[in-house]
Amino acid sequence: MLEVKNLHTRHGWNYALKGVSFRVPASHLVAVVGANGAGKSTLLGTVAGIYSCSEGEVLLEGLPIQRMPAEKIVRQGVCLVPEHRQIFDSLTVEDNLLLGAYPRWGGNRREIKTDMDYILTIFPALSDRLQDPAGGLSGGMQQMLAIGRGLMSKPKVLLLDEPSLGLAPLLVKEIFKTLDDLKKLGTTILLVEQNARAAMQVADRVYVMDHGQIVLEGSPEDLKKDHRMQQAYLGKGYMRPVREDSCEDYAVPKVLI
Repeated sequence: MLEVKNLHTRHGWNYALKGVSFRVPASHLVAVVGANGAGKSTLLGTVAGIYSCSEGEVLLEGLPIQRMPAEKIVRQGVCLVPEHRQIFDSLTVEDNLLLGAYPRWGGNRREIKTDMDYILTIFPALSDRLQDPAGGLSGGMQQMLAIGRGLMSKPKVLLLDEPSLGLAPLLVKEIFKTLDDLKKLGTTILLVEQNARAAMQVADRVYVMDHGQIVLEGSPEDLKKDHRMQQAYLGKGYMRPVREDSCEDYAVPKVLI
């Protein structure tokens, strides 16, 4: 579905991405984890067309998109849910969702209404707040709205930048349960996260970034056993059993690098 080959991106003198390569198969959730400043958000921004790469390719269903403007990339089927949600505070919840469908606005309006109804079944908490200003929502509901707005574009690939940021553990667990459900329904997701534990609960494959490069990759099961992953991102005692009703497994990771 989505393939990144030897991607290089600079911000002025800062060499943010240094030859990053990976694949996101259809209907899979691929997670990119790493410490703050590792280049994860730059990676998503480059895939989404916000930043220009100096070298490399981004392929969507085999076709290069790395030179397209961001708005055209959205129309091709790649939608970014940005860090810090970036919803429109003064607009209603409903209007925020409708803005997500802007690339499709010239099409079937009935289909757009059907898609909004579907989003509200995924995030039922938004149903009673449709006419409320989005800025008055809690952080968790704003994150639901941001994801719902992204889904309204009917993306082939959904890019998520730090969806757990600033949320309480119970809300993080709810958001990631929703991402797992979306994956099972066929949504292709590229997730960027500092919260390695939460990401590894739902990912099919995990890539670890450090200083603009992929330094580790593998299945969540394999990486949980890797001592480097345990020490740097998962913290001591990660392998101990966790009660089924506990939220401990979604705690913010102890980054040691």
